[in-house]
Amino acid sequence: MSEKLSRNQEALEISQAEAEKNLEKIRRSLETESSKAEKVANRENDYSSRAHELAKQSNEYTPPKERTSQPVNLQKQKNEYFAQTMQSTRKQLTQSQRLFSNVVHTKAIERTSEIIGTTVARPSALLGAFSFSAVGSVLIYIISRKNGYLIDSYYYIYVLLAIGATAGLLIDLLRFLVNKYIRKTS
Repeated sequence: MSEKLSRNQEALEISQAEAEKNLEKIRRSLETESSKAEKVANRENDYSSRAHELAKQSNEYTPPKERTSQPVNLQKQKNEYFAQTMQSTRKQLTQSQRLFSNVVHTKAIERTSEIIGTTVARPSALLGAFSFSAVGSVLIYIISRKNGYLIDSYYYIYVLLAIGATAGLLIDLLRFLVNKYIRKTS
């Protein structure tokens, strides 16, 4: 039994020695990695300072803005940028085009256009209306011609437009609901 204990003790001493060697290797690798990281950080700082110096020399340098404690008003910035863009664009237009641009880009007309564009004048509704009325009109014309009927009013085109727009909106609504359900389940 004493032999077993001595063998186990020798194995334990060997494994402790190996563990100490491994621990020393890990410490050395950590030291080299940390020194590498410091060198990279120093290089980045050097490059950054060199870039600032070059920018100052070429008169293109603008110092980085310090953050202010005031919150940024994004809507105000968007409105200012929009006004600048419109002004620079209108300079390139003719007199009549400028007048038309001024009328079209008034706030009341833009808001109305956006509301109509997101509700009534959806692309699917327009596509449905025009395709349904085109196909329906051709079919009605062919059938009435074949049977000898005279078409003197074209009210059916308006009805077909309304039916097609409704079908397009329903298809768009169905697509929206299916996408919403798919997002909800996943």
